[in-house]
Amino acid sequence: MNGNKALKTAIAQNKGGVGKTTITVNVAVALANRGYQVLVVDLDAQCNATNHISLMPAVELAYSIADFFDDYKRFEPNLAILQDQQTRFENISLLPSSKRIGDAARNLQRNSPIPNEILSRILSRIEDSYDFILVDCPPEIETLTFNALVAVNNFILPAQGQYSIEGFEKILDAMDSLDRINPELKILCPVLNFFKKNQLADKNMKEQLEDEFATVVLENRVIHPEIVLIPQSAVFEQAAITKMSIYDLAPSKSPAVEAIQRIVDLLEQQYQQQQAA
Repeated sequence: MNGNKALKTAIAQNKGGVGKTTITVNVAVALANRGYQVLVVDLDAQCNATNHISLMPAVELAYSIADFFDDYKRFEPNLAILQDQQTRFENISLLPSSKRIGDAARNLQRNSPIPNEILSRILSRIEDSYDFILVDCPPEIETLTFNALVAVNNFILPAQGQYSIEGFEKILDAMDSLDRINPELKILCPVLNFFKKNQLADKNMKEQLEDEFATVVLENRVIHPEIVLIPQSAVFEQAAITKMSIYDLAPSKSPAVEAIQRIVDLLEQQYQQQQAA
């Protein structure tokens, strides 16, 4: 146990294909490389983060976070959490997902008086064992994403393509609807993923994002309004295919690594501020 309270961060967006899992895995590895204890929580039924991090495929795991949602008061955390000896990366533990997490979420919505607060209750039981908890959200704004946004201190908002930018409004609406439960929730930073600096469409998206995050509406909701640009790079796909991280495959000064390091620097600043408070 580290004795400190973990900094909890979600990676959330209303659209798939924006690189949420790519960011989650590589940020987790970067934090772990700095000596922090990291827990990754996979809330996506596609189980991409689980299959990337776990030494066993998701379909072979006996327990998952769905079991927590089924019986969060009595379920024993260590049954589901994979410690770093059971993952591909040192200092990274995993609360895996499964294909039935959607059913568990629907049961929560039907039967629980606090359907959006279950993940918060779960993490309160285990967070003292970690420095950082990263929550990889599903590609829609529903019960599981609401659970993440209630449970975390902040969230990373990735964009890739015009439709993902248009989805920001749904994220902001979700923040509004959860303000009573988690009034301190903030966006850590906007991220433009798979950015191609020579493409006019990408330059236009960057300008549109900059305008969006310069508005008064977002002024008090964002910790770091400057956009983090993650370049399009084959190393991200190679890392996903080989179940490695970009730190295993790319030079330390590569644009891809430096972009992820920028996010990690922001998280580390928030963690240090939290510990000093």
